[in-house]
Amino acid sequence: MSDLLIQKRLSLPNQPGVYLMKNAVGEIIYVGKAKSIKKRVSSYFRVTSREAKTLSLMENLVDLDYIITGNELEALILECNLIKKHRPFYNIELKDNQRYPYIKITVFDKFPRMFSTRNLDKDGSLYFGPYPDAGAVKRVLETIRKLFRMRSCRQRIRRKQACLNFHIKRCWAPCEGRITAEGYREIVDEVVLFLKGRNDFLLKKLKTQMKTAARNMDFEKAIIIREQIASLEKISSRQIVMELRNQNEDVIALTNDLDRYCVVLLMIRNGQILGEKHFFLKPLVNDEKEILSEFIKRYYFDSDFIPGMLRVSVLPQEVELLEDWLTGRKGQLVKIHQPRRGRKLSLLKMAENNARQFLTEPRPAAETDLNRVLSKLQAGLGLKNFPRLIVGLDISNTGGCQAVGSLVAFEMGRKTPKLYRRFRIRSVTGIDDYSMMREVVSRYLKRVGDGSEPRPDLMLIDGGKGHLGVAFSALQGAGFNDIDIISLAKKEEEIFITGSSEPVEWSKNAPQNQLLMRVRDEAHRFAVTFHRQRRAGTLRTSALDNIPGIGESRKKELLKRFGSITKIKEATAAEIAGVKGVGPKRAALIKEKLR
Repeated sequence: MSDLLIQKRLSLPNQPGVYLMKNAVGEIIYVGKAKSIKKRVSSYFRVTSREAKTLSLMENLVDLDYIITGNELEALILECNLIKKHRPFYNIELKDNQRYPYIKITVFDKFPRMFSTRNLDKDGSLYFGPYPDAGAVKRVLETIRKLFRMRSCRQRIRRKQACLNFHIKRCWAPCEGRITAEGYREIVDEVVLFLKGRNDFLLKKLKTQMKTAARNMDFEKAIIIREQIASLEKISSRQIVMELRNQNEDVIALTNDLDRYCVVLLMIRNGQILGEKHFFLKPLVNDEKEILSEFIKRYYFDSDFIPGMLRVSVLPQEVELLEDWLTGRKGQLVKIHQPRRGRKLSLLKMAENNARQFLTEPRPAAETDLNRVLSKLQAGLGLKNFPRLIVGLDISNTGGCQAVGSLVAFEMGRKTPKLYRRFRIRSVTGIDDYSMMREVVSRYLKRVGDGSEPRPDLMLIDGGKGHLGVAFSALQGAGFNDIDIISLAKKEEEIFITGSSEPVEWSKNAPQNQLLMRVRDEAHRFAVTFHRQRRAGTLRTSALDNIPGIGESRKKELLKRFGSITKIKEATAAEIAGVKGVGPKRAALIKEKLR
């Protein structure tokens, strides 16, 4: 332990706030909050009863900072913000974007439609949810279309002919005038009752309508309603309904198997279980109260919906503080409760059973295999880091024109498209792949440095020793000496590492080599696609468009040969005439028009 760290530890304030633990390169590896920063941080330095992950944290701890806040609630909010910004390695990370789907009904329309959305707009529409995933929403929407035939098309009611949905009995075709606005509004009201879980009331209403239709000898309508009633009764028999109607709750159960924890969250909306989410955690400590507290903070910090009640298997640490924070975020009272009996306890037991089942299931073979491949990759190349996040970079241009760079990301051996990035080359003109690669690497690392991009464990450059050299120089210049970097050349599939002029001796068919080739090929594909898009934009409008006899195909050939209008202007008539489909006469005309 360094003298500087000892001094900082002794001078910590006995006040509420947030502490930030850093490694040797200044990277924030853990963020925590405390009622007393001094007491909380000091607890990490006690030798006794440390968990394995805590020992790992302390081995990497070189420096620490702190921020004093006015109270614990301010500390909690700041902690959540800092974790979101820096994504520290030792904090719990939930791989969940929290933007769950809803069912939206545009009640302000004359003939409202329904559809799935992840955006909550303040436009007067009704929203139902959130649902656990898009599949759950799809199933509900399909049920509603079968039962009520409510429209879902994006078309305005101006069609002269009904679409296929009408013919397969999924819509009443208001576009063709087959139903009045009043009749359609009744259907919308029934759909709302269905989504609110008021099936008993809806069944009574439908039975009354069926009897009325039968008395009026409208037997076709009576048969349709009878089918609706039968389907609704079947659905109702399968639903688990809470004792409290219209209740929105989350039931959260936590179980563990040695150092591995599983959280199952049941989403209850309008008294019905819409589905579940489960998360595997490897926390810093083995205290269930603290783990559940951390989970609640991570999960609801970005969530677009917070229910009024959380039913939990164990009361988290600082439960009152969490309730105050959730209430502030929701704008309405939020309570955290541990059920002891009755229906709520039964639901909690169901969630716990699901969590235990997830823990006992063997991990997917693919996940195990990928871990093994990544471990071999680390050992075979002598990498400093386990390559959890690999980024691949490539350059694409035509004769130095419309030059672009690409970055793709593979997390635990799998594509992560949300981290893909595209770059337009700004500082380089002409054919200079090395300078282009240096620009892309530098711009990307600037984003990593300011926290807008996650720090990669391994950078894979598409190219040979030269490309690796300039990329490594940019890496050192940005101060990221702890990030591993290699290159993979296309021609012979040779892998180069820094500090060695010879390629790594590895079988091309080795799984770890195949993984690197997939990353390289994806970076190349992504770069070429972007480059083609830019070229297509150039091809759509250019100075060649107004020259007689120069159509799209000849324009493409000219730009393919010379790369730009400027290069065509600089070329001789003979050089232009040599382009496929041009010839001497058109070449002379091109020179004249571009002069």
